[in-house]
Amino acid sequence: MKKYCFLLTFLLVSRYVSAQQNVPFTLEDRDRLIKIEQKLAEMEKRFDERLSQMEKRFDERFIQMEKRMDEMRADMNARFEQQYTFFWIFASIFTAMLVAVFGFAYWDRKTYLKPIENRVALLEKLAENELKSKETSPNVWAVLKDFAKIDSRLAEILKQYNIL
Repeated sequence: MKKYCFLLTFLLVSRYVSAQQNVPFTLEDRDRLIKIEQKLAEMEKRFDERLSQMEKRFDERFIQMEKRMDEMRADMNARFEQQYTFFWIFASIFTAMLVAVFGFAYWDRKTYLKPIENRVALLEKLAENELKSKETSPNVWAVLKDFAKIDSRLAEILKQYNIL
């Protein structure tokens, strides 16, 4: 590059000096100019070749970078897909656990209250039978009052009939 600048400067200065001195143009000068033009043409040709080689290398490098970016994008998409799948699995497990807990609570309540409801129904029938017969034995009333202390529902029923 320095050679080109030097040569170009040399040519401009020599033309300027020659124009001022009014030196006659000789055959040697003409031959020198022809040689310089040939060298400049060769240098321009080499410069163009190097430039085209650099363009090819840059194009190849850009293609490689683009392929690498595509691979990275595909890897990222696969990773996001894995995370999305994991999220759905986790949500499904949580939903199943929630359904199982509510189902167990419902079943437990039902099985826990059933024997108590049966006992209360039996005691209600006993109380009705006693009231219908109007023969009240003190033992039945004592049993009912004692059981009403334990069972609040029985206590409410007995209060309805003004037994307590």
